[in-house]
Amino acid sequence: MPGARTVIDYAGASVTGRLREINEDAWGAIESASVFIVADGGGGDSSGRLAADLAVTSFRRVFSVRDTGHAAHVNAPPHSEPLALAVLDANARIATAAVGDSVGMGCALIGLRLAPPWLVAVSAGDCRLYRYRRGYDPATYASADEKGGELRRLTVDDVLAIEMWKTGATLDEAAEIERAHPNVVTRIVGVRPDLEVTVSYFPLATDDLYLLCTDGVTRQLDDRTIREIVSDEEQALADRCDALVQAADERVGADNVTAVLLHVMGG
Repeated sequence: MPGARTVIDYAGASVTGRLREINEDAWGAIESASVFIVADGGGGDSSGRLAADLAVTSFRRVFSVRDTGHAAHVNAPPHSEPLALAVLDANARIATAAVGDSVGMGCALIGLRLAPPWLVAVSAGDCRLYRYRRGYDPATYASADEKGGELRRLTVDDVLAIEMWKTGATLDEAAEIERAHPNVVTRIVGVRPDLEVTVSYFPLATDDLYLLCTDGVTRQLDDRTIREIVSDEEQALADRCDALVQAADERVGADNVTAVLLHVMGG
């Protein structure tokens, strides 16, 4: 099990996409706090990028404040999970900046921090968090690959079809909703002042590999392809991250594509 001084390696990559002029995605790493964020802005052109950048800035601000000991001007209880504080800070800052041509801008995001023995995560929208973990017997564990590794999605998309299923729609009805209204995101940072932040905790293990990504990755690549790329230990972590982004971009290339890979090496 990783200790308090967990050793990690990480890499990030982002491309604009072949049919886009502006990259509205952003990602950041606050190494001193073992915090990582990927944000997917929306609202059109530079407004979407502004929203994503503001989210990353809020994460840096909140965790820099915690490092320096200075007071943070964040409207949240003093002992709240700091990732939630960062999301609330981003929500307020994006809403304040959404004037004129930027009205309606916001972002989806996935953020995490390592707090051994836990990984703490927050998400909004359709950015995702995956974990690749070894130690499973392929003969008895159906979702394991030949290396004994399993890729598991740890987050649930905030989209209309899933929200309808949660409130009583059948799987068939939810599927029909998704066909009729694909990719309708129901929770966006920066749009509503009463944004609800869900915090999740997952047990860490040495050699875990985590992927944070925008829907530019997951709309183009299925889980098997993602697993094959991220688990290729013959490639450096940065090369795997680049390969993942390029593979998604080559499929259609219509959307911005951003990914961050994080390897828990021990502690």
